[in-house]
Amino acid sequence: CLSGCGQTPRDLPRERALKLAGDDPALREAVQGLLDAPSVSSVAGLAKRAGPRGGPLGEVVERYLSHSDPQIRLAAIQALGDLRYAPAEPALSGLLTHPDKMFRFAALQALAKLPKKPPPATLLTLCVDPDARIRRCAVSLLGSLRDKTLASSLLKPLQDPDKEVRLAAIQAMAETGERSVGAEVAKLLKHPNSDVRWTAASALGKKFPDDGPHL
Repeated sequence: CLSGCGQTPRDLPRERALKLAGDDPALREAVQGLLDAPSVSSVAGLAKRAGPRGGPLGEVVERYLSHSDPQIRLAAIQALGDLRYAPAEPALSGLLTHPDKMFRFAALQALAKLPKKPPPATLLTLCVDPDARIRRCAVSLLGSLRDKTLASSLLKPLQDPDKEVRLAAIQAMAETGERSVGAEVAKLLKHPNSDVRWTAASALGKKFPDDGPHL
């Protein structure tokens, strides 16, 4: 159960956990601290100490996705992203439908740091999530896929009630490299909001420099 139902972390032999820390005394101490006294700070401290190259320690952290304390579960989600622990992708993807928006958002942010991004269909679903932060993150990830076939799918987020989502959609549309949506972005050069105008101009200038007259 990744949504939290009073479970304790799955067992991982202490020797195995410490072995994953290697010969770094500070890292072994951080692992020891997490095993002895799981807390938000001990989970975050381990990820900070290990850094993006500490991926193997994700095997230790992933156990805490089922901890009884929701704050520790959230910390574990963030830590798995910080550690770039690719094997956690299935577990994190499963959290994208969590009823609590905090878990959905944390999982999406963590997945954004992994090599394998969520599939377009999943991201498109999240583009209409009730939480604006999740919509914004999903839109940005769609753009990062640089898939021209997704450009038209970003027209709806372009009308999102949240300004930050609209700005993300402008940038994402440009990232796809699909010139046919350039006209839609160019229309925003006359938008009443200065942030929208600036973002549209910047997107057109970077991705479609030949369309200079629009600027």
